[in-house]
Amino acid sequence: MRKSIFLFAILIFTFCVDKQEKYEEKILKNSVRKYLATLVDVYRDFNIERLDEVCAEEEKKRIDVLILTMRTENKFLDAKLKELTFGGIKRKDDNTVEVFTEEKWEFRHLDIKTKSAVDLLKTEEYKMIYTLVKQGGKWLVDYVDFADAVAEKRRNYKKEYEEIIKSMEKQNKKRE
Repeated sequence: MRKSIFLFAILIFTFCVDKQEKYEEKILKNSVRKYLATLVDVYRDFNIERLDEVCAEEEKKRIDVLILTMRTENKFLDAKLKELTFGGIKRKDDNTVEVFTEEKWEFRHLDIKTKSAVDLLKTEEYKMIYTLVKQGGKWLVDYVDFADAVAEKRRNYKKEYEEIIKSMEKQNKKRE
C-alpha cells in the first residue's frame, strides 16, 4: 500500500512538473510572438515606446539605432512574418533562456512621405536565437542573433583557439 501511494505521489509530481514546463514554454513562445508583432509595428511607425512591454533595454537601444538609420534615409520597413516555427528552448539559468526559431519574412522599404516602395519586395528565411530574460516577472527579449551567425562565430573562435594552441606548441618545441 505504501509503495502504491509513493508511486502515485511521484506520478502526480511528474505530471505537475511537466505541465508547468509546457506552460512556461507557451509563455516563452508567446513572448517571442509578441516581440515580433510589436517590432513590425515599431519599424512601421517608429514608436519605440511600444518595445517597453516586450524587450529589455539593450535590445531597445539596438532597435532605436536601426530606426534612426531608416529615418535619416527617409524610409520605413514594411514587413510581414509569413511563417514562424519554434525549435528548441535552452535554459541558461533561472532568469535566462534561448528560444530558437525558423522564420520566413516578406519585406520592403517604403518612403516615409509618399508610402511608395523604395526597393523591391523581398522574401527571406532566417534561423534565429532569441535570448529572453525574466524581469519583473515577465519574459523580455534581451538579444536577438542569427543562428547561422552564431555558428560562424563559434567556428571562428574555435579556429582562432586552435591557431593559438599550435603557436604555443611551436614555441614550446623551440624552447626544448
